[in-house]
Amino acid sequence: MLKVLFDHQAFSLQQFGGISRYFANLYNNVQYNVNDVEADIS
Repeated sequence: MLKVLFDHQAFSLQQFGGISRYFANLYNNVQYNVNDVEADIS
């Protein structure tokens, strides 16, 4: 099983768009569409 942890810094430094939006979309897609992957945001 692959475990992915997204750090809060990308979300804290940028309010809209950019890398925070990319990480949010990636998190949602990995969480619901990929088997054997556990994603979490710290």
